[in-house]
Parts: sequence; structure tokens; C-alpha cells
Amino acid sequence: MVSPKLLILLLAFTLTIAWACSPAPTAQQQATNIAAALSRNDLAAARSLTDQLIATPEAIDTMRIEQLCQLSIAAAQLGEADDDDAQQYTAFALKCYETALRRDSTLTQNYVTQLPSNQFRVIETLTQLKRSTDLRQLGLDYINEEEENQ
Repeated sequence: MVSPKLLILLLAFTLTIAWACSPAPTAQQQATNIAAALSRNDLAAARSLTDQLIATPEAIDTMRIEQLCQLSIAAAQLGEADDDDAQQYTAFALKCYETALRRDSTLTQNYVTQLPSNQFRVIETLTQLKRSTDLRQLGLDYINEEEENQ
């Protein structure tokens, strides 16, 4: 007869091996997990998951338009909530949104128009950032109309 201690050790070893061999979450799963963490107001988990995606830039290449838009909203919200890393999260949000637009601008715009107003405002802010970034890349700087009229 096998001792109960040996059975427990064997079971613990088997579970450890199974856990260690489980595949890492896909970028799509990461995006879903980030949104879930934000909905629970778990900013630490959302930051950690987003940081993992930022560290692997090619991860967003496999995402669908909807996921890219949701991820851009989540990253922008993290940027608003985090003074220290706001620029990093906002840049990632902009990158996700630009990727969605490059892939299919019509589908992206159709998706954005269906968003709730609070999420739509985040996308509008990203659109303004994108516009000013595009103008800077063209060598044109935004000129405040009030300053121009003085």
C-alpha cells in the first residue's frame, strides 16, 4: 500500500508541473484581463498587465479592432490615474488606437460610435492627440487662435 504522504507529494508535484506548463495568456486575454481589473478598480493589476503588453510591442499585432480600441481606452484611463507613468500609458493608448485605424479605419470608426459616452470621450481625446502628433510629424505646430489674433 502506498503511504498517504507519498500520494500527497505526488499530487503536489503533478499540480506544480501542470501549472508551470500552462501557456502564457495571449494578448487578447491580457486585454480582457486589463479591462476586468479596471472594472474592479484594481489599478495595480491593470498596470502590471498593461506593462507586460507594453514590453512586448508585437503583442498588439494579433488583436482585433474592438480589442485594440478597448485596450486604448484602458491604457488612457491608466494614464489619467497614474501621475508617474501617465506618458507611457497614454503613448501606448495612442499606439493601440493608431494600429486599429491603420488596420481598418472604417471598422474602427463604426466601433467607436457605438461606445458609451465616457469611453467615446476617451477616444476623442486620443483622436485629438493623434491629430496634433500627425501635424508635428508634418512640421506644422498647433497655433492657438487667440494667440494668433493678438
